[in-house]
Amino acid sequence: VKALLTEKYGSPLADNVFWKNDLFKDEPASWGLAVATGQLSYFTSWETKGTSIILDLTGDNYDIDFELEYSSKALRSLEEELDKKAAGTEF
Repeated sequence: VKALLTEKYGSPLADNVFWKNDLFKDEPASWGLAVATGQLSYFTSWETKGTSIILDLTGDNYDIDFELEYSSKALRSLEEELDKKAAGTEF
């Protein structure tokens, strides 16, 4: 997916790999396990004229989350306003 997005949108604005510890770092065959246990995560983002794009792979307790998000820059203020309202109702 990352290669396809890079082909379509060009080089990512951010392309990060985060390790919580080095237990599996030198064992590429175990990187899937590292993601599943929360030891390894990936974050990549792109920007276009009107859109922010985020690709994220994380995990914890053998539950893996793969996220691809497209966010409109034109609607960002509306999204922030709705987030504030939602956060206010949680307290």
